[in-house]
Amino acid sequence: MMLEVLAFLGVAVSNLFTLVVRDVLQDVVVVATLLIAVYNLVIYGAHKGVYPTLTPPLLITATLTYLTTSFLALPNFIVDLVLIASLLTLVSYYWDYESVRALFSGLTPLALLTGVVLGVWIGLENPLRYCLMSFLDVTAYRLIKEKYVLSSVAICLPALLFIAAYSSPFLHLNTVFLGVSSLLYVAKLILSEKSKVLVRHVINLDAVIKPLLAGWSS
Repeated sequence: MMLEVLAFLGVAVSNLFTLVVRDVLQDVVVVATLLIAVYNLVIYGAHKGVYPTLTPPLLITATLTYLTTSFLALPNFIVDLVLIASLLTLVSYYWDYESVRALFSGLTPLALLTGVVLGVWIGLENPLRYCLMSFLDVTAYRLIKEKYVLSSVAICLPALLFIAAYSSPFLHLNTVFLGVSSLLYVAKLILSEKSKVLVRHVINLDAVIKPLLAGWSS
């Protein structure tokens, strides 16, 4: 479990570094170094039979992709493609977990499409990434609960997960966005323990709200 904590800490530190140091080249070097460290932690855990979740390396890969595309002036939608691949990787790799399958329904594609359309309507650039984060955060939480259901680490890891995910430089960060996102995050975590039906509705609602929230508060 300490490997999981260290991996999430690596993601959080890399993201926070990019927010403090606004030099893209330095950011790329530091995040790339931490990415190697995080991947090594996962590989080491797998070698020891611990098998940390894939969430931390996927999140830090998205951050490095954003920094690299910014530095090389490449299209920014590449970050969205990485996030899509990350969500599909988590869902497909852990689909055997009933708690993960319960987060998705036939309305999931409609919620994603609605969120993207509304985001474009209000002039938000790259609204898809905000919709995807609505599913990534709660999916990552369910994986933590599957692995550490009886551990006190399961209490602190969700908070660390939120910091690691929503301190990402490819998101518009401000007090309003973080405040509302944290409330929706807590609601999803609680409902994922209480009601499979309600949590799906809240996740879909979150996917629709996040682009609007990011656009209006930026």
